[in-house]
Amino acid sequence: MRHLKRYRGGKIREIWKLGEEEWKHAHEYRKRWTVEIYFQPKRVMGEIIKAIRTDYMIQEVGLKVLYYNKMRENTRKYG
Repeated sequence: MRHLKRYRGGKIREIWKLGEEEWKHAHEYRKRWTVEIYFQPKRVMGEIIKAIRTDYMIQEVGLKVLYYNKMRENTRKYG
């Protein structure tokens, strides 16, 4: 737990040194947020994979992505 406190402290000192806006730009802050807004299959499809075998897991995830993309495509048509 101490290493996390040191890591966070180092980041805070870096923000103080560069300034908040410069630090955000240097570390591409909020890029993950913009991607997560667009791509939310876990919320729509659920995050649990029910398959046990690895090859079936891959198929299940692939189907979830395929269905999610189809849903997004259909909502763009009518939205």
